[in-house]
Amino acid sequence: VSLPENMAAVITELKKCFREKIRSISQYLGEPLHEDMSRKDILKMQAQLQASIVKGSRDFKVRTALSLTAAAMKVQHALELAESQGIYALKEYLEDMFKKAKSTKTQATRNLVEDLNFRNAYAKTLTLAEDKVMHPKLEKLIELVDSMVRIDANSKGMIFNNYRDNAGVLVEELNKINGVRARLFVGQAKKKGSGLSQKEQKEMLE
Repeated sequence: VSLPENMAAVITELKKCFREKIRSISQYLGEPLHEDMSRKDILKMQAQLQASIVKGSRDFKVRTALSLTAAAMKVQHALELAESQGIYALKEYLEDMFKKAKSTKTQATRNLVEDLNFRNAYAKTLTLAEDKVMHPKLEKLIELVDSMVRIDANSKGMIFNNYRDNAGVLVEELNKINGVRARLFVGQAKKKGSGLSQKEQKEMLE
């Protein structure tokens, strides 16, 4: 799926951030590393660094490199969200990270939210979310639902989504289609979370 230019700009900032982390790890360890390392390779390197620390290493460079691998993993996840899920899922993830950075003791998160490229990506993401820019996959989904309702006005369906912000926007857009009555169906409410009771879920399905 080809992404619009404004979404591609967010991905560019995240890639700059990711490659910068990999370059920094390379400098600290004195090893050449590919700037577009896979998740598998980062996890392998992370495990090796952790093993070194467990064995008693107090090398500042090893500990710093380990923190940078954690940051790189977070950026890589943000990239995956931007490319496959869209702006709203990315916004949800980044907002949570910036919120946690205010209280967490995790150096990787605190340093990451100070990174210029990462902050630029966050700012662009907020702007795109405000402008309600959707991932092409969501736009295609809306077209499919519209087509389905035109063929059969009594059609019913469920759309599964992992991210609440994405789901909320999708419900809003689907309800703009003539004949569609979309509602947000979420898991059962928990003590400190939000959700629907079993009764509410049953009523919605009926």
